[in-house]
Amino acid sequence: MNGKKPVVLLINAPSSRAVYKEDRCQIDANELFAKFYRPPISLMILAGIAELAGYAPRILDCPVQGYSFKILKNLFYQLNPSVVIVNTSEQTEREDFLTLRLAKHFGARTIAFGYQASTLKKAFITRCPWVDIVIMKEPEMTFKEVLEGKKLNEIDGICYVDEVTSIMENQERPFISDLDKLPVGSHHLIDFTKYRFLLTGKPFTVIQISRGCPFTCNFCLAPFLNGAKFRKKSVSKVIDEIEYVVKKIHVSTFFLRADTFTLDKEWIRQFCQEIVTKGLRIQWFTNSRIDTIPDDLIPLMSAAGCMIIGIGIETGLPMHQRLLQKNIDLSLITPKLKTLKSSKIHSVVYFIIGHPFDNMNSIYYNINYSKTIPATFVEFTIYVDLTAVDLKHDKKRFPDGLLKKISKKGEVLFYFRLRKLIEIICIIEGYIIRNPSNFLYLLTSSARLLWRYLFR
Repeated sequence: MNGKKPVVLLINAPSSRAVYKEDRCQIDANELFAKFYRPPISLMILAGIAELAGYAPRILDCPVQGYSFKILKNLFYQLNPSVVIVNTSEQTEREDFLTLRLAKHFGARTIAFGYQASTLKKAFITRCPWVDIVIMKEPEMTFKEVLEGKKLNEIDGICYVDEVTSIMENQERPFISDLDKLPVGSHHLIDFTKYRFLLTGKPFTVIQISRGCPFTCNFCLAPFLNGAKFRKKSVSKVIDEIEYVVKKIHVSTFFLRADTFTLDKEWIRQFCQEIVTKGLRIQWFTNSRIDTIPDDLIPLMSAAGCMIIGIGIETGLPMHQRLLQKNIDLSLITPKLKTLKSSKIHSVVYFIIGHPFDNMNSIYYNINYSKTIPATFVEFTIYVDLTAVDLKHDKKRFPDGLLKKISKKGEVLFYFRLRKLIEIICIIEGYIIRNPSNFLYLLTSSARLLWRYLFR
């Protein structure tokens, strides 16, 4: 099927957890009220590198595709991969190790990258002797050199086992200064029936816009994984990728991924003007920090197809803003959300519950606070205690089971208000009127959300 090209398998391991492994918060999609899966952009970009290096890549997003280890074993047998690379996380450590062990059993060269591999480094190889190479932090240029056959002792940014079974750690690789050097993600390898935007039912894909964040939030992995320096693709590079996806892949909804999308105001202006000028009929959503969203550009963003902005407020308590080093001026929140809403851009506001500074009073304060701000949607996400995050506080956390119940209660209190129910119904009705073919999807997705309210 792939001729003589050696096969590279790029894998999110089989797991009951659907962790957003590119995400700085490492959220499990199953824990979100508005559960939906994202195409695995890290694997897509690495697949693009593999194609340029003369390999035949295949992306296996096992939690989303419903692939068990039995199915994965059969795929290894059928495809006989020469290289297997696995994206790793703390939450899926056991499954990641099992995948690497299975790949090694079939004779593949095994590579691990992602948060867990980058954190443990040498210890990852000690605990998982079936991995040949660990790529630390930003993987693309390192992966390229591995596939090109460069000697391991000459490749920055890896740990590996040498000829005498010693574990070696090379010097760290600097972050990529010019993101335009990254290839276009291999969108053509994705089964878009598995990735649909929750509000419209349309398939969507992900484009990496920028990396790095200069803010100092001490619960966030962005500085560890992507650095503090803000790096962005050129407007022309992003527009070219959008046009390619629209024309060749026939997908017109995008998640524009960035640590802080609206950090460069002039970039946003040029990007949105280019979309409008070219008449690109696309829809997109992104995430940002509320105090970087420029009021004067919000109407232009809307005209360019922006539908939703995800905004991490985390807490409505000034003291916790300082302790988490989020440092948002809370007085900005209501007027900014109103400005977004007036331009028909929806907001998803995220709160973190169960972090080390939380107690029952602060958790319920945030639940009540959420009802006072004009957010379109909210999510109460459970704090994930990650090794690379040090809040310098040893207070015992709440049990996850209790936090899940509180999160559900917060969502019920936010959404099951007459005004909010009417607003949501009007939003759904508007999407149905604009595209009647979405009626069945929106009906079933609404039913699934109600089911999650009742039984999650």
